[in-house]
Amino acid sequence: MKKVLLVLLVFALVFSVPAGVMAQDEVKVVLDGNPMEFEIAPQIENDRTLVPLRAIFEAVGADVEWDGETNTVTATKGDIVVILTIGDTNPTINGVVTPIDQPAIIVSDRTLAPMRFVAEAFGGNVDWDPDTYTAYITSPEATSDDNNVPEENAEEDANSEGDAATEGDDAVEEDANAETDEE
Repeated sequence: MKKVLLVLLVFALVFSVPAGVMAQDEVKVVLDGNPMEFEIAPQIENDRTLVPLRAIFEAVGADVEWDGETNTVTATKGDIVVILTIGDTNPTINGVVTPIDQPAIIVSDRTLAPMRFVAEAFGGNVDWDPDTYTAYITSPEATSDDNNVPEENAEEDANSEGDAATEGDDAVEEDANAETDEE
């Protein structure tokens, strides 16, 4: 009887701990050496790290538009046009489909999209540090490596999507965030 009570007590304790306490460290994003702050924190969905699209796209100099009727984000920088629709796994870059295996979602009126897609859409690179849960994004405009993750911590996945940002993984997911409010 004591063993049954002990098992029940352990079970109750494990499932009564808030999810945030049991979750891995919060995902951090550093763009060209500058830590980014988001209104909505990056999230892991189906083993993919989703980030606020608008914040990152605008930080790299893209213009971002939201079409609430079609739930579509259109971002433009120079001659590059990125189109991503909520719930769709086939966004385009200059009209060329760039498949993603986790579609963008809306959380609190913000678009979250796979991080690797967001980081690379305008020619950037992303490195993942699994020890600190930090994604280091380098924009094409970055002129030096002084602001990037130290080589001993940088691990880049050749896979276009990458695995979820979980302990021990060496990949980053595509992430994006766009405001869904019309501006």
